[in-house]
Amino acid sequence: MPVWLRYLLLCCLLVVSELGQPVRAQIPDSISVGIVADNEPYSGYGRNGPEGFSVDVLNKISELTGIRFEYRVGSWTDIYSAFLRKELDAIDEVSWREDRVNSMLFTRPYHIRQTVILHDANRPLPEIRQLSDLKGYRIGVLRDVYYLESLRNAGLELIEYSLQPEMIHALSFGWVDAIVGSEVTLSYFVRQLGQLSLELLGTAP
Repeated sequence: MPVWLRYLLLCCLLVVSELGQPVRAQIPDSISVGIVADNEPYSGYGRNGPEGFSVDVLNKISELTGIRFEYRVGSWTDIYSAFLRKELDAIDEVSWREDRVNSMLFTRPYHIRQTVILHDANRPLPEIRQLSDLKGYRIGVLRDVYYLESLRNAGLELIEYSLQPEMIHALSFGWVDAIVGSEVTLSYFVRQLGQLSLELLGTAP
């Protein structure tokens, strides 16, 4: 698996014609958008509601176009599942993947994330050059994340979590040996939760 560069995009569902060709639906006055609650500093839920870099982008789009966004906040698993059930018009921060393009319309990426491996310096792992080097270790990963199948296909022992802070706690308590996720978001939660022994091991191979 190559180094993962995660494209975080705002995407909308396509209306598919009987011929299988995508047809853009007319944009309504308001659009329901799924927001991940634990994806700081990109998105989260604060005292005044949804907040973060991605929410700022969406609010600016709303200001420029006059389209009103109705935010629904939840875990990635909840938001993504609701989107697939067509309970949401759009979803924020979804990664481009070839098997998704037949059912989703993606914007150009507005930022790119690096997927990394974190370990505990008190229980260090050796250098990881390929995914098979992670065999024999318990690996924490976000449920329904876009690279989950690649990790499964590598035969790794995976423990799935719904929320990213849960992965941080699991690693600090020794319930897993390493976690895989976004460098910026995991680093943010490490600082917020004061788990400073958790360190970057390297990019996900």
